[in-house]
Amino acid sequence: MKTRLGYRKSSLFIVAAVLLLASCPNPLLTEIEEAVVVVVTPPEVEAIYPSTNGENIAINLDNISVTFSKPIDASSINETTFAITTPDGTEVTGVLAVINDTVTFDPNADLAYSTEYTVTISGIRDEDGNVISVAYTWSFTTGLAPDTAKPSGGTVQINSSGDAWTTSQVVTLEIEGIDNYGIAQMYISNTSNFASSVLTTYSPDATTGKVTYEDWILTDEDGAKIVYVKFEDGAGNVSASPIEGTIQLDTQAPSIGTFFINGGDSGTNTNLVLLELAGATDLAGGSGTAQYRYRVGYIDDAGDEIFTGTGTADWITWTTLTGGEETIADFPLLVSSGETQIFEMEIRDLAGNISAINRQTITYDATPP
Repeated sequence: MKTRLGYRKSSLFIVAAVLLLASCPNPLLTEIEEAVVVVVTPPEVEAIYPSTNGENIAINLDNISVTFSKPIDASSINETTFAITTPDGTEVTGVLAVINDTVTFDPNADLAYSTEYTVTISGIRDEDGNVISVAYTWSFTTGLAPDTAKPSGGTVQINSSGDAWTTSQVVTLEIEGIDNYGIAQMYISNTSNFASSVLTTYSPDATTGKVTYEDWILTDEDGAKIVYVKFEDGAGNVSASPIEGTIQLDTQAPSIGTFFINGGDSGTNTNLVLLELAGATDLAGGSGTAQYRYRVGYIDDAGDEIFTGTGTADWITWTTLTGGEETIADFPLLVSSGETQIFEMEIRDLAGNISAINRQTITYDATPP
């Protein structure tokens, strides 16, 4: 989610700070400039219900819903800045409400059958005082009957790849709801009682039929996570029970127990060595150790460390690790007599967390005394 600054006066302070620091190198300047962009950017419409040119909308509609890119100043919302009219210009009266970045309109009476309605948004301000830059207008047409059925069913997928594990609390939700007339809004929560939830307009992608909700934050303890979603249709009917999406959160890196070259020797007189990785573990409740990789280098005459590639090319491909152990016999050293070989080992768990590097060295000396 975008960073938001809640006080209008903050814009003056931050702009002044940028002017003061603009000619001076300062590590905070970039962060301040980004904050200024957020503060001075006008709100934009991100999602609407009913959809543009939507048809067969229930006549007992009680949720015309609009979600903006920023929190909206409730004092700027009225039947002039958020107007609903019929083709002959008759205004629809109702109750407006603002919840953070979402504005809803509940008509005082049922809408007329088979009638086109136009919604016009203009003059609305965000909490920083910026006015929507261009009026936003769209239309929809009602059907021939009220809607009394609750939304039923749907899916929530956490992260588009559908992985069983995630290493981050911040995830992306792919949400799809089912309703006979269409869903207006959805509530998202980390708890089944929705004591703390986010309300947003349901506006699915035309191709996938799903809503992508980015930057959802899971609760902060590792383990099984459930995200709950319930839907509300345009007539105000709410899902009888929420749908759920599940994923396992693992933010802790695994650890390498021991990694030895020739059992821990510091030197060798042969150019074939034994590499032994043992005791690789993950924390209780973690995803479990899955793979290992290593890279090989040497110390040159100038004392510099040289590896066989650059960046990720240094490392071998991730290889399956079974039971937290791996033995590689007769590994050929790449150095000449008198030089020191470097070995660095990492392991990775199923979630993708990577351990700290375990580094070992051995000096090759084939010169007899």
